[in-house]
Amino acid sequence: MSSHIISDLEKVADYIAYIHQGEVVLSDAKDNILDSYGRVGCTAAQLESIDPRDVLRTRRGTFGCEALVKDRSAFARKYPMLLVERTTLEDIMLFVGKGEDK
Repeated sequence: MSSHIISDLEKVADYIAYIHQGEVVLSDAKDNILDSYGRVGCTAAQLESIDPRDVLRTRRGTFGCEALVKDRSAFARKYPMLLVERTTLEDIMLFVGKGEDK
């Protein structure tokens, strides 16, 4: 199934392959993706203190920053002072499509 309606994918897909600008940027079982990826909300200063290798993409806004991480558990162990939350497929795809490289 191919769809731009991410909520449909979350309901029916077992495996996700996300193609962005003609390149496969994410390909894994849906449950693996949802179990491992995470979103970190932080300040600009906190974002700068994070090793760039621990972050896939970032978004900077007026009221703070967000980062997408691939291994939520490892990130939480390495940065216990930052809250890393579960994320959705939609959030992951928005980060990949519109986020910035760290």
